[in-house]
Amino acid sequence: MSHACARANKILLCLLLMACIATPAFAQKKNISSSEKAVLAFYKLSGLEPDFDKWALAALSLGKDHDQISEEIIIQEKLRLQYGLGTYDPPREILKIYTTFMGQIIEKDGKSYLASHFPGKGALEAPYFPYTAGHVWVAVVINGLEKFLLLELDEEHKQKISMLMPEHNRPYELKLELFYRPVSAQKDPIKMDGQEQHIMLGEIAYIGFKKPGLAGQIKDSPLLEYYAPWYMDDEEQDLLKILESRQK
Repeated sequence: MSHACARANKILLCLLLMACIATPAFAQKKNISSSEKAVLAFYKLSGLEPDFDKWALAALSLGKDHDQISEEIIIQEKLRLQYGLGTYDPPREILKIYTTFMGQIIEKDGKSYLASHFPGKGALEAPYFPYTAGHVWVAVVINGLEKFLLLELDEEHKQKISMLMPEHNRPYELKLELFYRPVSAQKDPIKMDGQEQHIMLGEIAYIGFKKPGLAGQIKDSPLLEYYAPWYMDDEEQDLLKILESRQK
């Protein structure tokens, strides 16, 4: 059995075992969201202690008055967040970002490039991704993201992308799928865009560019993707693509 298949079987077995283990009622009631996981990662890496009272009340107060929230509900919410912090393991947890940006094919010095930029940012300027929990703001900065904003294209990739983006030098809206692993966090906040925010760094596990489907098309069209060697080797990538193709 190949290394990839063996690992896939292990992962499947672990998932089955986890499904058989009873989890606390408050954990079953409401899972930890991706934005909450980003803030949990910040607390784990920075060593700071969250104010669960403020966090729980802020999470429950969306669209509601404080007086409408019972003490029992607040306690359950605190337990959910505390459970999330206690069971969260940043080195093993891969967080995900889905957003849009603009991309275009350009020609320079006889070479072709896919040039991308984010709204409100200059060329080759990568954004940060803000998250909030209670009164705390966390700005996620992805190491090396700017390297993907100007990619030289070989003839094969140029032809493939040109089929989806036929007009060169014209910006097209694209979708970004970014998987990352949090690696470090700063205890002291800095002022960014008028808001005190804590910086958390993440390293890229996977990045994919996609062209949104046209009217009547359900699926997006992949343009390019990259897997970090530490995240997934070639065999595992092939296995993942086979599994994904069977789900379509």
